[in-house]
Amino acid sequence: MEGLARRASYLKQIRHDMGRVLLVDTGNTLTGPSSAEDTRADSPLVGAMTEMGYDAVNTEHSEFQAAPSLLRQLAHPGQPVLIASNAQMASVSNTAGSEGAQPRRFLVLRISGIRVGLVGVMSPGAASEQPGMVEPPVAALRSLLPEVGREADVIIVLADLSPSEVQALLDARLDIQVVLACRAIVNSDVSLSHVGQTLLATNTGEGPYIGRLTLEINADGQITSYEGGSELLDSKTPEDPALKRLLAQY
Repeated sequence: MEGLARRASYLKQIRHDMGRVLLVDTGNTLTGPSSAEDTRADSPLVGAMTEMGYDAVNTEHSEFQAAPSLLRQLAHPGQPVLIASNAQMASVSNTAGSEGAQPRRFLVLRISGIRVGLVGVMSPGAASEQPGMVEPPVAALRSLLPEVGREADVIIVLADLSPSEVQALLDARLDIQVVLACRAIVNSDVSLSHVGQTLLATNTGEGPYIGRLTLEINADGQITSYEGGSELLDSKTPEDPALKRLLAQY
């Protein structure tokens, strides 16, 4: 939980400066080494992410296995939306339970007049103990993206994939405008790069960092300019008092 109060403070400043922003998590965040043994009714991490206004969270297979209480908490109104675009929904429902949050295959949000479609993919290797639960990302998105494209002007992929899996996704040249990758450091020297029409953004910093990406998008859904990078949230970043009080309750 260290650093969350600084993250909340940073996000408040960004929203003060820019207004509505899209806040997402690219995956592998909700579970930890102690999540399976955590018997608390509410997760402080989910509570913090809700307080910070996260719109969506990309899921990973272990999150359905490790923390059913966490999934029940996420099912409450106002929580971040779980996305799992390449998971077999029947298997997800069985592991999450009837009272748990059921991930969506995609989510469309309107940001500054632009319809932004969010999809999320996980590595099939994450479900090696249950073959068939997770489809290959490229095959799943090739099937899903036409449906998303009918509702969205811009499509963003939240990718919890290995570097080679991200490269395969980019090489497929699907109708994707942005890929946000959390652990696929294709090029450690830069955080932004283009492959065809797709912008790849990776948060390369280790430790108390948050990734930031600013896009300018025209009426046709084309990205006309972009800028971003990793922001270090160190001791120079003030802690948000409200989030500190929230975390103190756990």
